[in-house]
Amino acid sequence: MKGGKRLTLRFVLYFMMFYIFIIIALIGSLVAILYFEAKGKSTDILIMEDFEMEDYMEQIDGKPRIKDNLIKQAKDNGGELYLLTKDLDVLQFTGEDCELCQATVDDWHEFTRPMARKWKVSPYYIYFVPNDPFAEWQSKVVDEYRANQQLSKKLVAQLTEENIAVDIYNEHKRIAVFGEQYPVLTKADLITSQTSMFEKQEFTKLIDLDNETIVLRQPNELYRSFDDTMVRVIKIMALAFLVMHLLLLFGVILLSISISRQFVRPVIYLISRIERLARFDYSKPEKNFLYNSRNNRMKRKYVLFQPVDESLNNLAERLSFNERQIKGSEQLREEWITGLSHDLKTPLSSILGYSAMLNSDYEWTQEEIHQFAAVMQEKALYMDALIQDLTYTYQLKNGAVTLTRERIDLQEWMQQFDDEDVDVLIDVAYKIEADKVLLQRIFDNLVNNAKKHTPEQTKVLITASQEANAIIVNVRDYGPGIPQQELDNLFERYYRGTNTTDDVSGTGLGLAITKQLIALHGGNISILSSRNGTIFRVILPK
Repeated sequence: MKGGKRLTLRFVLYFMMFYIFIIIALIGSLVAILYFEAKGKSTDILIMEDFEMEDYMEQIDGKPRIKDNLIKQAKDNGGELYLLTKDLDVLQFTGEDCELCQATVDDWHEFTRPMARKWKVSPYYIYFVPNDPFAEWQSKVVDEYRANQQLSKKLVAQLTEENIAVDIYNEHKRIAVFGEQYPVLTKADLITSQTSMFEKQEFTKLIDLDNETIVLRQPNELYRSFDDTMVRVIKIMALAFLVMHLLLLFGVILLSISISRQFVRPVIYLISRIERLARFDYSKPEKNFLYNSRNNRMKRKYVLFQPVDESLNNLAERLSFNERQIKGSEQLREEWITGLSHDLKTPLSSILGYSAMLNSDYEWTQEEIHQFAAVMQEKALYMDALIQDLTYTYQLKNGAVTLTRERIDLQEWMQQFDDEDVDVLIDVAYKIEADKVLLQRIFDNLVNNAKKHTPEQTKVLITASQEANAIIVNVRDYGPGIPQQELDNLFERYYRGTNTTDDVSGTGLGLAITKQLIALHGGNISILSSRNGTIFRVILPK
């Protein structure tokens, strides 16, 4: 459940990042539109207010100055700036010629031009004066026309270089044109108006001469056509739209790759592991990109899948173990059936052979008959013991055997096994609760088994110790040890090892019964074996 919440949280964070990326791309597009539009065209300086002008003032060496960005903006608006005191002293001007530096108060009254603007930036004033493109040519045009009713070719050429045309109107009708011919002005066009610098398609200046009017005309390079502006904005928006979607596409690709690396690739890896398990391949993949190759630890970005991978590892180990157990059980069953058939067949063959001999017409001596009968009885008793042991193991397995517990002094009780082949070295009177009959069978099996594997001139050693609430009894022999393959199956029913050439008596069920009887007492048994001998370690509760 915790992993599911973390996975949900990660997906929520990813899509939040994607949503934030869209918002950033949209805002970036709008900013780009405004930036390029502002960069391509200057702002109309005439619409600015007094408080805005305060941001364009600075102090240099203790003197007030107009900042360069405002000076550039004034130039883009086709004018000049003057920084004045309240007494009209000029502190700074931005043009080439300071027309107002030596002006008197009366001159200021006369110095009125269309679209001039004044701002108060306490305690100073900023005055914007638009340039007069006709100031240099006005008097020349008037003087020549008054003298000759005509303009000289030289003056017209000079005016043309400055992109200035001269129209002569009489009673609002154009009667002459000098320079480029522009459309005829109507009566309404001859009326001056206070329009924005950027709204005037051309500069005009009217000069009245008696019954005629001289009109000086020049195209306004700062003119902004609404259509042109809209086309420009649309182009910028289209470019911004394209850039935004390219950024979104790039972001989607990056997000998809990230999600693939974070979730899809690990899922594919886990699916491939499950497919390997389905093919009974329990080994780990040689290349595992979920883990660091240096320290074999799972990478941090894949840690969410660590419990799943560990579960698959545990499952693979369990399935591999179960498969080995099944194969071992099948092999053990085959060996069990083979051994049982062999051990039943051998005495049966003896009984059948001797009975056939006795049933023949040959007259056997009394001694021979007794000898045959003894062999037949021995083989029958062996078969009876084998069948009883088989029955007993299944009774133990099905819980049909009950205990009659009593207090036993293990030091005294174990002395019964002390003989010429066994040494009992128990110095402490350990007390246990156990069934004497079943306990007798347990240690009879263990001691007899140890005697069979102990070389001559060596003894089986029995010792005991106490650990927590249990008594540990060790039965040790000094034989050649038991191979690992046999150790794994030693307590299985009817397992007598792989050495079939040894003349070993018994039914092969002794150790299996021993383990079941110890478990019935609530204890456990383990084996430690090496080339120096084998130790059966019996743990019994007190």
